[in-house]
Amino acid sequence: MYYKRNEAFRYVFNQPFPAKVKSLSNEPSHDVFIHDISLNGVKMESHTEFQKEKALYLEFTLLDQDIIKTGVIMWKKSFGKRFQYGLKLDVDQSYHEQIIHLLKQLVKNNS
Repeated sequence: MYYKRNEAFRYVFNQPFPAKVKSLSNEPSHDVFIHDISLNGVKMESHTEFQKEKALYLEFTLLDQDIIKTGVIMWKKSFGKRFQYGLKLDVDQSYHEQIIHLLKQLVKNNS
């Protein structure tokens, strides 16, 4: 499946930051690191292998705001014992506004 990562709005973090994912079927959560974020998804890394098209809950905190979204793994790359994933999030306009606001604050704070 082709997945377009050329969205106009994508923020790449200087240092990947921690998050948690878990399956929609209430399995235990797994640690991941978010590398970048766009309006519709994230690029994340984990030591846990997930299958493409698996639905997950993603939980992370950005500037003291907790964000919980569902998403589907669109692509997977293996790097030794680590895996990178593209997670397409189930989002709405309010999420877009929230993430834009938070990332603007983050850029301002890091200037």
